[in-house]
Amino acid sequence: MLSKTQFNILYSIFCCNDIESIQQRELAQQLAISLKDIKTYCKKLKQEKLLDEKMQSTLTGIQALALYQVKNAIIMAAGMSSRFAPLCYDKSKSL
Repeated sequence: MLSKTQFNILYSIFCCNDIESIQQRELAQQLAISLKDIKTYCKKLKQEKLLDEKMQSTLTGIQALALYQVKNAIIMAAGMSSRFAPLCYDKSKSL
């Protein structure tokens, strides 16, 4: 399981994979984390084979991110729905 910082680093690198490889200094500025911490986390991610030597996400890294993908969501609607007066007598506003 990835920590929040590991996830943020891996996700930022994954988003930049198509464009170009991202530098650790850019990651530190983007995520507001010290460069020393970025180097430590990147070293751990490389040891776990989630990043390669070119600072790009590997297939294992992409699979690790897929575990956190949102597959469905519920959008809550609140209120009396007074503007829907004739329609909301039989069905709730969310339907």
